[in-house]
Amino acid sequence: MAGIYHFEPVVAKDSKEAKDNPVIVYVTDHANVKIPTVGAGGTATILAGKQKAAVKLVPDGDNRLKGIGKYASTPDMKVVVAITLPGKPAEQARFTPLVSAPPPAPMDHSKH
Repeated sequence: MAGIYHFEPVVAKDSKEAKDNPVIVYVTDHANVKIPTVGAGGTATILAGKQKAAVKLVPDGDNRLKGIGKYASTPDMKVVVAITLPGKPAEQARFTPLVSAPPPAPMDHSKH
């Protein structure tokens, strides 16, 4: 979540070596409605291992921004996304895209 927006970054998951890989960020609102990215811009700063890559993001379709950056897919990868939509203030969000979410707690159905 970034202010009134929801950013969803997509990074390479299997790049063992640092090489040119795509970064795509989808932009929606909290109701999952696509937010047009025409005229938008931004950056994705990727911290992977001891390497840092700054990726320029440009509009690429309805509600996405895309860029290419040199990074490896490390389990501890962190991505900081900053996007400015036309006429709006910049919004920023931080992600750990390759960290698996913990499984949901089991439901106790005996009370129903």
